[in-house]
Amino acid sequence: MTCQFNRAWIGACGVECGDAQFCEEHRTVLCGECRAAHAVKECGVASSMVCGRKLCRECECSLHQTRADPEWARCPTCGGSGLAKEVRHA
Repeated sequence: MTCQFNRAWIGACGVECGDAQFCEEHRTVLCGECRAAHAVKECGVASSMVCGRKLCRECECSLHQTRADPEWARCPTCGGSGLAKEVRHA
């Protein structure tokens, strides 16, 4: 079986991992949003760079809001058009 972790703008990691669902690199990664569940994908919001925040199946990246949100601020880590209330990546 190959690793099922979904890399932003790339797709499945694809590293051989035997009978496991995730490779050694992605086996213990936690969600950057809820910080409790296993991360299965990266945030794909992009401009000149991809955000890449690790996320579980249930969470969405809170760093990217709309300009209609009065508390928006540019994400200092992804540096792109991602707009955020919270300005720290996990």
